[in-house]
Amino acid sequence: MKMNGNSIRIREIDIKELEWESHVDWERESLTVPCFVSGRTKFPYSAFLKPSLDLLHFRELCEERRRSCGEKHIFKRREVEYTDAFIQINTGGIDQIMTTWDGNEISIGYLYAYGVYEQHDWDDYVRYVPYKRSGNAAKKGKYIFIREEFYEDMMNWTWLGKAPKDLQVSLPYVEMKAYEALVNSNIKRTVTIEPKEILLLDDVKNTFRTKIAKVIEEDGVFSLSRCEEDVTNNVFDGECLIDTSVFEAAGMDDGMMLLRNFFFKSCGFRTDIQGYYREHFGKDYESAWVRDKYGNRVEVKNIKMIVTTSSFKVFKFKEYFAYRSIYEKNYWKEPTEEQVEEMQYYVLEEDIYDLWCTKVKESGCLFGVVKNEEANKPMRKFTYQMLNSMNFSEEDIGGLLSEDIARLVELRTDYEAYENYVGGGKVSGREENISDTEFLVLDLAQKNPIFRQTNLYKGKRANDIRAFKQRLYEGKLTIEADYHTLCSMPWELLQYSIKREEAFLNPVLKKGEIYIPGLQEGEELTLCRNPHTCASNVVWATNHVVPEMEKWFHFRRENGSSNIVVISAWEWDIMEALNGADFDSDEVLCIKDKTVLKRAKELGENEQIAAIPHVQIASDRRGTIRMENFLEQYDIDKSLAGNKIGIISNYAQILNGYYWDSYYEDSRFAECREALYDDIQILSVLMGLEIDKAKHAYAFDAEKVATEIVNKY
Repeated sequence: MKMNGNSIRIREIDIKELEWESHVDWERESLTVPCFVSGRTKFPYSAFLKPSLDLLHFRELCEERRRSCGEKHIFKRREVEYTDAFIQINTGGIDQIMTTWDGNEISIGYLYAYGVYEQHDWDDYVRYVPYKRSGNAAKKGKYIFIREEFYEDMMNWTWLGKAPKDLQVSLPYVEMKAYEALVNSNIKRTVTIEPKEILLLDDVKNTFRTKIAKVIEEDGVFSLSRCEEDVTNNVFDGECLIDTSVFEAAGMDDGMMLLRNFFFKSCGFRTDIQGYYREHFGKDYESAWVRDKYGNRVEVKNIKMIVTTSSFKVFKFKEYFAYRSIYEKNYWKEPTEEQVEEMQYYVLEEDIYDLWCTKVKESGCLFGVVKNEEANKPMRKFTYQMLNSMNFSEEDIGGLLSEDIARLVELRTDYEAYENYVGGGKVSGREENISDTEFLVLDLAQKNPIFRQTNLYKGKRANDIRAFKQRLYEGKLTIEADYHTLCSMPWELLQYSIKREEAFLNPVLKKGEIYIPGLQEGEELTLCRNPHTCASNVVWATNHVVPEMEKWFHFRRENGSSNIVVISAWEWDIMEALNGADFDSDEVLCIKDKTVLKRAKELGENEQIAAIPHVQIASDRRGTIRMENFLEQYDIDKSLAGNKIGIISNYAQILNGYYWDSYYEDSRFAECREALYDDIQILSVLMGLEIDKAKHAYAFDAEKVATEIVNKY
């Protein structure tokens, strides 16, 4: 597949535009409730299919059909591409009951069973059926439907063969929808990595004992207790190493790339894999080999990716692939009871990996690059959640505000400072991130200074200054900090590809140590990650310069900057401290400000705050459903709708305010200070679960639990 970076416009239809009809299907002896949309109605092409591996495959199918039978499904007008093969239905993200023409009330969940019929005449219609969707799309109530004639080709391609819809099989529905849509992720470019160039290794997990705040849920009621307990970290969760030659071939001056493929998601860090192997194997390099997790030989001179099992989401559906294997053996008849009992023996994990490799080859060995690390910026915005989680004094806030107050004075008094601010640091040339209006105002002002006296210029300047002040009111202060992508133990992962267990005998970074290229030995920083809820999410660490990192890991750009931070998750509870972080491109704000560092260290001295919250809860079994239960599928998707994350975060910030108030004399919260912080940590856990709901189903209502907690005070 050749990369095409253009989006395609599709029609967007509101749920209210659909017409519903109920009738009895006498052949099936059941009630069917199809919905229709008139083919004469002109719906706007206001939704987009953005560049993705899925869209590349769709383009290939369209080209095949154009050549074989003259069908044209992608058309162009004024350099913009459109297609009628997909439509987007907007439900509003709420549970809607629709009324049929004969007065029957039905759930819009029937869309999942019968789709949408675009009717041009009584015997001329096109049927659209539900397609893939991401967790974010479900939260917004936006669903993509595809023309029925494309469904089988597109979904079978995604599922490495036969898609689950036509099989009488139970699957973890929320996980299935989240991971099958990985090939639909918006991509910037593609890179080529052949399966023979991939070294797949077992995950590495380490268990250690530490003090935690243990959160337990029973029947929707959450409780918290502090104790010493074993914690297990998957130290390479979601990351891999990519040889520097792959970056060079793509013309990328970056230290990481977030990759997508069939049920595959991994953050690849730029590594001189081949240079390391040449030095390690010496004269035997050309003939040297290592074994993958299944015992297969892999020639080291071919290896461009070193990855662990956690990046392969396809292994989560082992039972489905076994079920599909039985169907194939039975000539697509349902399995017998004996076959179901012996299902685990029908397909091994290695078989699934071989199938995945075969399908990657058939698709041209292309991996989609979703993003790279953040661009280097010396100053970043502090959020109000981060401010609210530390006990800053009035003097501290004055110091943190000093940079912004100075900037505000400049904006009011200096034309050039204002134009630099609006133009992104440049007063000439077109910046990508400024609007047409901003470009016009700046261009005219620089060509003719008299323009600065016009109402247009004065009005825009006044609005921009007002917006700047509003951001300060919202707690978005400018501080010396930058966003860095988390990377865990890359030196150990590189050694693990050869030495296995020996690689972890002496990790180069200890608990509380980080490595950022370019920072001095012993430099201390504060780390915070969004979503940020409470004081327990504040981490401080010391930079440690590691020669092996400098030698084998090319994290610096040509200009010397780097936005990758290396940590060791071996015996450090940092993943939960940073609110459920992993290493599939999660970012942390690395703060150099000394005032923030001082307050972060104080938090670590508080035993209640130092105990990191951990939740013990299983996914809801009801999330595993049979594929023909379309109304249950709709109920699960409906539960994802709405921004409950923001609500829970706001509740936590209210309690944070109460908590810090409890340290002042005559505070009404002084007596309940400990209980307050327990509830703040429970809200922190709830927010993590609500975010995770895009991939796992839970039996409780997080918003209801959070409301009950905040109403106690």
